[in-house]
Amino acid sequence: MRRIAATGLLLALAGPALAAGTPHFEGSQPKMESNTAVTFDNLRFSGTGYSTADAYRQTYTYDAVNKRFVLSSSATYKGIGVYSDWLFVRDMPIAQPTFTVGGQTYATNQSYTFTATRTAPLVQVFALKAGHVMSWRLSGITADFKLSVIGPGNKTLFSFRGGANTNVITLPVPIMADGTYKFMITPDTASTMSIRIYASNANSATYKTVVSGNSLTSVLRTNVRDYTKFRVVLNKGDTLRLPAGATNIALRLIDGYGKVLANPVGLPLIYTAPATGTYSVFVYNASGWGGTYSGTLKITAASAGNAVASSDEGDMLSATPAR
Repeated sequence: MRRIAATGLLLALAGPALAAGTPHFEGSQPKMESNTAVTFDNLRFSGTGYSTADAYRQTYTYDAVNKRFVLSSSATYKGIGVYSDWLFVRDMPIAQPTFTVGGQTYATNQSYTFTATRTAPLVQVFALKAGHVMSWRLSGITADFKLSVIGPGNKTLFSFRGGANTNVITLPVPIMADGTYKFMITPDTASTMSIRIYASNANSATYKTVVSGNSLTSVLRTNVRDYTKFRVVLNKGDTLRLPAGATNIALRLIDGYGKVLANPVGLPLIYTAPATGTYSVFVYNASGWGGTYSGTLKITAASAGNAVASSDEGDMLSATPAR
């Protein structure tokens, strides 16, 4: 058993397989599942028998006797590739999946009006692949409602209660494993309701390699989650610059482990690479409102007079313009 320090707590990685690899928590955000359990998503391992293209979701339970957290469960996402929260680098062979309602097939990226009752909820059924990122735009809502996104094993991935006569952009739902997923709408108090729904996969753009002098152009769908993604190689000491977009346009830079290095919103992206490697830039609207971004990428090579970013750069992950 090997122990490592993470977020100020003592964690124990148990088992012979884990002992052979080096854990990378860089791109992971701890989430408290209960008073005694914490989960790390997007955990990576390097070493013999491991691939950094695989991600792990591991839950640690607190051992009160020995005063440490011990690994209690682990899920592996083989070949999922680099990602950060809901932003995946991997390209999808089917950019926009279809769905069915009552056996009838519908296309995404189009709006449809449906009826739902308390005894017969609206259920959209999707066959999704790992890397899809689903979100929904809701309008024309005639009654208070309950919304659920249900994954394989009948696990609820996302739920929400909304009101009549509102317009809603749901949070993005990243799909980590192939399977059947259901989007369900049920009237909360009324016996029946109608609702207009627009479903979309945010991960539909192609991952493009860009170099200094290239223009990064993004046209984001309106009132739904959407993003574009770019691959850039930086040498140690290189400084990357991208101009600011509109107020809500976010520019996120991550490394090969999914660690967020910078995430300005409505401000320029400027970052000096502490190490040579492949980095990824995502462009999206932080509120899901859509819009257009166009900016020229500039990379300034390291020189004797340039300071190299320390490993602590990225502690300030995001910023927004002052009013």
